[in-house]
Amino acid sequence: MLNAILVGSRFMQFAGALVLLGSSLFYVYGLKAIALPLPALKRRQWPRQTLVLSALTAAAGTALWVMASTALFSSEPKDAINLPAVWLVLSETRFGRACLWRLGLLLMSVAASCSIKRLKNLGGVQVTIGTLVIATFAWTGHAAMDSGWPGAIHVAGDVLHLWVAGIWIGALLPLGVLILGAVRSNKSDDARAACYALDRFSAIGSVVIVSLVLSGLINSWFLIGLSNWLALFTTDYGVALLIKLALFALMLVLAAVNRFRLVPRLRDELEDRQDRSASVPLRALKTSVSIETALAALVLLAVGVLGTLAPPISGE
Repeated sequence: MLNAILVGSRFMQFAGALVLLGSSLFYVYGLKAIALPLPALKRRQWPRQTLVLSALTAAAGTALWVMASTALFSSEPKDAINLPAVWLVLSETRFGRACLWRLGLLLMSVAASCSIKRLKNLGGVQVTIGTLVIATFAWTGHAAMDSGWPGAIHVAGDVLHLWVAGIWIGALLPLGVLILGAVRSNKSDDARAACYALDRFSAIGSVVIVSLVLSGLINSWFLIGLSNWLALFTTDYGVALLIKLALFALMLVLAAVNRFRLVPRLRDELEDRQDRSASVPLRALKTSVSIETALAALVLLAVGVLGTLAPPISGE
């Protein structure tokens, strides 16, 4: 039960933090000034609601994680709801202080979403907050085990890996909203807004993928080691990592289909048929992005599991 709570709380934290970063950055580069494809009353609300919900999800996950970790540290399940024990972990451990910083930043994110009126200004502020939130994970994960220059390199690789993952995974939700809105409205302007967003998203895709692979290799070097590569097949950590990589590979396939087949098809439809909304490629993109989002959720679930397992390099 406790292990399930740890996995679930990690999933909530990573999902919330990555959506916070990726969505806010997407609002800066991926939205056209034209009307968003939702009813007029909701057009200005859903981006803000996405940011608030993602921050609250990450905050709830952080609180659950601290409570479950307190019970794990003390070997007393009831300490999960023992406020003095929880506060002791928060105030007296590096893990707890990092979680306190994370909670404070997430509350700042909610306040910013409620107070900053202009969406692109809000996006810029939230990108900064989201980056700092993601940085706190490096001090509550496996990278915190190392010290000196190796530790600094591992922390940098860990932060970079999560940051670029946020750019990709976090943008899938607003992308999906735009595509779904364009399908429902059946208007060419909405289809063009979705096409613009997809083009902008695709433009940074190669850099994101290369950065993910390189930072992933850095993390694997520290957590598995070249001499322990067989541990990928003989340990729980290795099997979970292989599952994560397989899910990532499927996401790459879908991303390639979107970029090189479906998005050009949508663009051609919009150019050739000025009076049409290009519903066929839009529906195909809706299905593809939905599957990609589901795969991303499974990747984050695998990340949640990995955080509860001892890496092969630890020798446990």
